[in-house]
Amino acid sequence: MLNSLFSYERSTRPLSSVALSSSKVSSISAFCAFSTLVMSLLLASSVTGQTIWEENFTGESDSATGAGGITLTGDQWSATTTSSISSTLDVGGGDFSWSTANDGTGNASYSCTWTSDPIDAAGYTNLQVAIGTNAGDGSVTSTVSGAVGSTVITIVITMGKNDVHTLDLIQLTGTSSCTPTTWYADPDVDGLGNSSSTLSACSQPEGYVADSTDLCDDTSACNYDANSNANASCQTNDACGVCG
Repeated sequence: MLNSLFSYERSTRPLSSVALSSSKVSSISAFCAFSTLVMSLLLASSVTGQTIWEENFTGESDSATGAGGITLTGDQWSATTTSSISSTLDVGGGDFSWSTANDGTGNASYSCTWTSDPIDAAGYTNLQVAIGTNAGDGSVTSTVSGAVGSTVITIVITMGKNDVHTLDLIQLTGTSSCTPTTWYADPDVDGLGNSSSTLSACSQPEGYVADSTDLCDDTSACNYDANSNANASCQTNDACGVCG
């Protein structure tokens, strides 16, 4: 009865005697290569970008307790509760936490707003917030706002009474949108740079200039124009003998 309903052909050849044709082997190899390529692209697309700023709460230790409207200020951030419930803001042990007491009303929701100090994100696009540890009760939303030179991260935690939520390793990431410029060291601060001492950066680093025509970078020399022997601000010859 069963044989009449389900018919099948049983191979009598041992497994070791089954061979794949060269065309099938080529097809399998091509499929594996394609799968590897797709996986590489997926992994590449998951990269969030460069880290512009981060807060990991290392070395910070403080707390604030009260019934609504309490504020806790850290090294480069602040947090405020706007609810009427008694709660505690705490930073210590390498993370930030907010806990609510058990004196809330029914299923009401309460909130805490964590805000970073302004961040200089000039030269970056696709700004995103990444949170390494985001654990506990309730829900969390994060936004990035403000001009690129003064970007602010805002994280809002919403939860009920007798709850707790923890945050750690908050990062602002982005994609560099500038073309780096070559800058030249100017140790004698005469506005002329040393062509043999360079640094590539999107904005001018301290101690570097765009010019590369300095003939004598000597920190003991007076400021002079390397292309002129008639610099009135230089009273004596410097180490190179350029000024007169």
